[in-house]
Amino acid sequence: MKRLLVSSIMVMIAVMLLAGKSYSQKEHSTKSPEETATKITDKLKTQLSLTDDQYKQVYDMALNHTREMADNKAKLKTTDKEGRKEMKKQGRSSFYKQIESVLTKDQIEKLNSMHHNGKHHKKNK
Repeated sequence: MKRLLVSSIMVMIAVMLLAGKSYSQKEHSTKSPEETATKITDKLKTQLSLTDDQYKQVYDMALNHTREMADNKAKLKTTDKEGRKEMKKQGRSSFYKQIESVLTKDQIEKLNSMHHNGKHHKKNK
């Protein structure tokens, strides 16, 4: 009887551990470039107080950027880790330079501050 109880408890623990493990592994949702560009632009509109004209320009830039990244996805899989990091870094850098061309000085300062704070936040994690 005791043996049955112990084995039942062990089975329940194993099932709970496996269920927790499978639940914690989130499925990566693949958003379209349009959805991603909208998300990026909406965030920037909120944080930088973009005008409607700026919003349209930034959206177009974000859409081109996300499409470019989607096209480069196959290349990223075939390169080494450092190469992937460098490609992503260059893509982000060129995207931020494009965005800065339509922003005011105050908005650029806010963007740089957000970028700096984001890096600092990641380091502290």
